Amino acid sequence: MTNRRRRQVRFGSNLSSSLQLDLTELIGVPLPPAVSFVTGFEGYPAYSFGPGANVGRLTKSFIPDPFYYNFAITVTAKPTARTGGVLFAITNAYQKIVQLGISLSEVEDGSQRVVLFYTDTGSGSTQEAASFKMGDMTGRWARFTITVQGAQVRLFMDCEEYHRVDFLRSDRPLTFEPSSGIFVGNAGGTGLPRFVVSLGLSMSRDGTMTVLKLGSALVVCTLLSSSLYHFMRWQLVYGFYLLRAFLYNVKKRKQGCAHVYDAFVSYNVHDEDWVYGELVPELEQRQRWKLCLHHRDFEPGKPIIENITDAIHSSRKTLCVISRHYLQSEWCSQEIQMASFRLFDEKKDVLILLFLEELSSNQLAPFYRIRKLVRSRTYLSWDQARGDKALFWEKVQRALEIGDNLE
Repeated sequence: MTNRRRRQVRFGSNLSSSLQLDLTELIGVPLPPAVSFVTGFEGYPAYSFGPGANVGRLTKSFIPDPFYYNFAITVTAKPTARTGGVLFAITNAYQKIVQLGISLSEVEDGSQRVVLFYTDTGSGSTQEAASFKMGDMTGRWARFTITVQGAQVRLFMDCEEYHRVDFLRSDRPLTFEPSSGIFVGNAGGTGLPRFVVSLGLSMSRDGTMTVLKLGSALVVCTLLSSSLYHFMRWQLVYGFYLLRAFLYNVKKRKQGCAHVYDAFVSYNVHDEDWVYGELVPELEQRQRWKLCLHHRDFEPGKPIIENITDAIHSSRKTLCVISRHYLQSEWCSQEIQMASFRLFDEKKDVLILLFLEELSSNQLAPFYRIRKLVRSRTYLSWDQARGDKALFWEKVQRALEIGDNLE
């Protein structure tokens, strides 16, 4: 059986600006080859990485420079192999030195070590700042926090201090080269091993107080919400992302946004062959419309929610390519939700529904918003138009030409 690694990675800080950096956004949408959604720690969404997955971007897109002098890194991990590997790494421009990173060692005699790499700017080789011995984590979830404060590295398990070590470092924070890379589940070209793991990882500034505050908050929140979460976990997770999208949508509407594209194409990665084989050649090359496509036009490093909302507001229309795969996709669901916000809130005729295949009423039953849109709007059917593709594309052209105002 092929081993796969699953990870859910988030970087954040308690800076006054409440900056939140989420490394899962390195993955982007549509998902790259060998990466898929899975159920992660405590039921939260996570990612599965196949052997060919390779996720990395420029450090400057995600991490402040200079970096925090005191910080905490919290990890929830469930390795699916005993070989260990890199959880995350920030490398120099040549991908030869790990400036900051965490790895787990191979399991030996029922235990393994968690290693913190911290290499001062200008050093000629990767430096190991601390190494802590832990029990074998393979096949089970474990949560731990590493804090760096001054010349000390501490390991916390379940918010209680487990061990501490001293280390030597410069009195200045880390700085990164313009071409420095940040990687999840691997360390670029350094030669350090990739990881096979389910993973959650967060980073915050000013380590120890963050650990204590988070610990207290977790206890209170757990007591108050455990029952609710047990019965409604997916609804709560989805509601959070939807609220975040709605608030960002309101912000973009107030700011106003010039139309850069004629249409944003919302589709599932399983339907990508049809989109690039049929839709793009017809609409872009023959009809000369300017389309916004996930893989080609989304900004690397920007949060997925913001990329989606920016795409919707910078396009005159949103064209939803609906199929069974589309209905099963959380990101596609968010895209049609946000396009609906604009449709009903701004009173603009911005939504085009294109059904790639015939879907029964039973298949649409769980999707209230799509059923409502289908009942109230004319939609296009590729399956019904197979005998006359020219007429189908003529209808798409008319839909794109129609003005935006509903009133």
